[in-house]
Amino acid sequence: ARAMHPGRGGLKLHTLLDIRGAIPTVISFSESRQHDVHMLDELVPEPGAIYVMDRAYLDFERLYHFHCEGAFFLMRTKKNLRVRRRYSQPVADRRLIGCDQTVVLVRDVVRAKYPCVLRRVRVRDPDSGQSIV
Repeated sequence: ARAMHPGRGGLKLHTLLDIRGAIPTVISFSESRQHDVHMLDELVPEPGAIYVMDRAYLDFERLYHFHCEGAFFLMRTKKNLRVRRRYSQPVADRRLIGCDQTVVLVRDVVRAKYPCVLRRVRVRDPDSGQSIV
């Protein structure tokens, strides 16, 4: 591989932690210019496990594989993600949870990669008022 800037290089460290222990279960390195989502190809999803990921790992085809294996995932959405609400769950405290919805992907191409419903939750920080989805 030829470096874009001679003398400069970059490396990414991907780590999978099992919260039942203090030692990472997977450690993987990749070149800095490789997309993070390729790390998901190295994982064998564990049924019942919940994977918390950065949105850089958002790839619906790969995430659907996790779903089919009985695993769960949690990540922030990208701002341009288009979904259609199917159902809204009741929310007890709107100061903390702005919405709790069952949604489907809108675009046919993306929905073909992840045909199941997803859960969309908006969580608010009560002190700052900022929220994440």
